Amino acid sequence: MRHDLPGFIANDAAPLFPDTSAMTADELSDYEPAPERLAFYALHTEEGLKAFVYDVYWIGYPGLFIAANHVWNLLIAPRAYRCTLMGQMSGAGGSGKQALVKTLKQFIGEALETWEFPIPSLAESGSLEAQFNQVSFSWARQEQQVQLLVDKYAAILNGDAPPRVTPDGIVIRGPWKIRPDGPLPRRRSSSR
Repeated sequence: MRHDLPGFIANDAAPLFPDTSAMTADELSDYEPAPERLAFYALHTEEGLKAFVYDVYWIGYPGLFIAANHVWNLLIAPRAYRCTLMGQMSGAGGSGKQALVKTLKQFIGEALETWEFPIPSLAESGSLEAQFNQVSFSWARQEQQVQLLVDKYAAILNGDAPPRVTPDGIVIRGPWKIRPDGPLPRRRSSSR
């Protein structure tokens, strides 16, 4: 993804965040981000686009249509064509603005699925410290999965092919040994 201007989006609105430093501890613990703030993100930079996608995850379904409308308004023409491409790249399908909504909805669903990890009981862990460490490790792994999804969907919204990266992927490098009984037999091609 380019850092200056993305392929599809051109605008420079500024993100809107409340001043959490002025909040009391009770206000901060009760704070829920307003979905309306999704409409103020600058999507023309990679940093702004990724922050927007992460905030779509954090706000979730209540901000779905605000987020889709914001992206739609900032797309370079032809908008419907670009949204259809987003739906195809994400695998969500659809055409026009519907594809954009389906893509964002699929992102939220995939990001929420990262929370499906077991929380061990105290008896299984042996000690409170061990349980805390196991849960902290699960949270860190979940956040890593969300960041991979944010990168993937930011690329899709930008019109780039999504990166094909798996967090647990292993690259196996050669040289390969030749089988003692010879190479594998070739298949016959049936060209009838």
